[in-house]
Amino acid sequence: MLSVSRPGYLGTPLDTGKTPAEQADALAALLDALKIEKVHLMFGSAGGASGYEFAIRHPDRVKCLVAMDAVSSQYLLSVNIGKVMEKLVMSGPGVELMEQMSLHFPEKSLQDVLKHSSLCRPEQIKEQVKTAIKDPGQIRMFFRMVRSMTDYKHRKPGLENDLDKMARIGDLPVEKITCPSLIVHGTHDSDVLFYHGVYAYENIPGAECYWVREGSHLLCGWISPRADELRERVVSFLLEHK
Repeated sequence: MLSVSRPGYLGTPLDTGKTPAEQADALAALLDALKIEKVHLMFGSAGGASGYEFAIRHPDRVKCLVAMDAVSSQYLLSVNIGKVMEKLVMSGPGVELMEQMSLHFPEKSLQDVLKHSSLCRPEQIKEQVKTAIKDPGQIRMFFRMVRSMTDYKHRKPGLENDLDKMARIGDLPVEKITCPSLIVHGTHDSDVLFYHGVYAYENIPGAECYWVREGSHLLCGWISPRADELRERVVSFLLEHK
């Protein structure tokens, strides 16, 4: 598995590619350097714009794609995130505080994150937290997700660039995508809204969809009451196009 830090994240220079199209071409150049001809392409969240662009611009390099809660059109920071949470996730001290909170108060921390990454009602959030806390796999992924955010200084350039560039894009020309595609999205995602998934599914020829009812943006971290079922569907799709 090749897991790529996009430009501006974790040491990849931002000038490697600022726009989604430039990032897609940079990924193609990386595959050339590694002598990898074709890949199964899997991406989510803000990686959606460059992921879709890669499939559009380099169709001969993609066996199939899986998009999870992925940006496919103009993206603006969620109004649901709130000013306090925005300051937490967009500052070094803030994400360090989130890590400490998650370690000592995992249930409360997960509840807060779900509150700001979904459109679920309080009782729905409570039920999802209850399920996740009982699942070692889900709570482990939550800890990993929060911990990965603590290196904020090496993520800040990428995050700021994403917010700038994705606010300027329109609907991506996903109708040009020719590879088998599976579009996964949570119906209650308040970060990358559900219409991003619907737009991709309705416009990519022959695309398949997997909508997770009451799913939040944490689907990208496999945190959902249907996490096991979702993983099986994704793995099955990848193996189908081996």
